[in-house]
Formats: sequence, structure tokens, C-alpha cells
Amino acid sequence: GADYNGPRTEVDPFQPIQTAHDAVDAGTVAVILKTGSVLFSATGQATVLIYGPSLFTALDELRPQNEQTLATAAGFAVTVWNAATWSTKTSADFAKFSAIVLPDENCVYDTGHLLTANNTKPIWSPVVTGRIVVVGTDPIYHQFDQTQALTLMTNGIKFAASDPNATGLYIALGCTYALTTAETPVSVLSQIGAFSVIGQSGLGQTVTISNAAHPVMTSITAAGLSNWHITAHEAFPMLSSYPLGFAPLATIYKSSTETNVAYIIARDTPAP
Repeated sequence: GADYNGPRTEVDPFQPIQTAHDAVDAGTVAVILKTGSVLFSATGQATVLIYGPSLFTALDELRPQNEQTLATAAGFAVTVWNAATWSTKTSADFAKFSAIVLPDENCVYDTGHLLTANNTKPIWSPVVTGRIVVVGTDPIYHQFDQTQALTLMTNGIKFAASDPNATGLYIALGCTYALTTAETPVSVLSQIGAFSVIGQSGLGQTVTISNAAHPVMTSITAAGLSNWHITAHEAFPMLSSYPLGFAPLATIYKSSTETNVAYIIARDTPAP
């Protein structure tokens, strides 16, 4: 082939192998740079931020997965912030992530684990302009005998992180509001919109898929979500219980009204 190491009067920047200059070229020969163009593109790895105070970490043979392990397996770069670190961050810090995850703490019946997220909601909530999933059950607990619990978590995180131009949110309420008997505001979400839930009393065991084509429902069936002993721990009792722009993905029977109510909801794009 051509000798690219000898004296030359023309430099082709598109050759894969070529020294920058030969010593004999410098100051003695006019060098003409060939013209052309090369298009480069780069795709960064999507990033997920997990709220540490709710992350179930006592993994064992019955419950070997959590949102951190599932997001990592799905190809995300995962960061977990504990309460102290979370409290020091700015809106700009939160906005760097593809999705924020407020995980299921394995069926804890109080709101204490959400305290830091609730206290800092004026900082992180405004950056959540992307896709949102709210789950009114505890898939972490049920992974030991319900394989679709893991699918639900993985799908939810992937959906929340799927807008390349915005930060999304996945939250599993678990058993946080399970014992409430009256409609109760979900305080940690109050700066995103007005959400209110009822507890598990009077909710049935049979699930209906409202939107089987939705990405969160991929490979999920009504049978796979039904009969989890306590299938749903929270539900949104009416349409006004969650903001405009959200739609039910799965509903469950409510005996007191003899109707189905939403317990998994999602926002595909920001509300107008």
C-alpha cells in the first residue's frame, strides 16, 4: 500500500493510520489538508437515582432482588443516596438522572421511610417532568411467589427512565397507606399533583388490566397480578384522586362501591 510515513505534500485526515507530521515536512513543504466531513454520535447510559431510606437491602433466597439490582440488570447506571446525602442535593443534582425511584420497603405500615423525600420535595419534585408510575402494592415482598412482581418493578423503572429529555419517577407505595380507612393525601407527591388513596380494607383480589398495550404492562397479565393474598394495599378511589394526565393501568374491585378502582397509574407525558 501507500507509504504514509514518507515526505508528503498532502494530508488526508480520514486515513485510519497516519502520523501527524514527518520531521522533513515541518517548515519546508506546504501541506494541503483534504476537506471532508465525519459524523460522530454518542449515546450515554441512562441513569437511575434510588432513594436509599426506602430501599430493601435485607436480600435473601426468598427476596433476592430490589429496585437497585433490577435496574442494574436492565442496563442502567444506578446511584443510591442515603437520607443525609439526599438532603444535601440541589434540583440540578436531581435533574441529572433519567429517573428517580422511591422504592418499596417490603411492606412497612407507616410513612417514616419517606420523611426525607417528603421534606425535600420542593427541591426534587420540580425536575420530575417526564414519565411517572405510581404502584399501590408491595412487589418487593411478593417476589418470592409472584414472578410478575419483578416484571412490574423492572417495567416501571424502565418506563420512568424512557424519556431522554426529562427526569421520570417510579414510586411503589408498598404498605405505606395500607391501614388508612378514609381517603388520604399522598404527601410525598403533593408538589407533583394531588394524589389521595384509600387503604386495603374492602379491596378485592382480582385485577383487571386497563391498558394492556402500555409499556409498564409488558409481559404482565391480570392473572399474574391477582391473588397476592393482599393484592393491593392502596388504591385511588375515583378519577379525582390523581391529577389530570394520569391514567389507570390496572384496577381492582372495591366491595363498598361494587366498582373497580385504580391501583397502578401512569403519566406518559406531562399534563397540559
